[in-house]
Amino acid sequence: MTEGIKFTAAVYSVRTDVDFGIKATFALSQEAIMQAAMLMECHKMGVVLDIVATPRIQDINTADTPEGKKSRPPKLSARGA
Repeated sequence: MTEGIKFTAAVYSVRTDVDFGIKATFALSQEAIMQAAMLMECHKMGVVLDIVATPRIQDINTADTPEGKKSRPPKLSARGA
């Protein structure tokens, strides 16, 4: 059995295509260069992957992004909207 490609990521987008296919895009951290290269090689070779996503438990001290940064609160316009 081969070892899987393990990385932390946030869901960047999920969309459906005209042919009703579903595409999910993930935002990996800048430290996941090797994992990204492995995923690119899988794409190049047409490898089908079994993916298991486990949610990360968040608390006040845990980063919100895969880069280990806290997300910023949304900016309000001068009108307050």
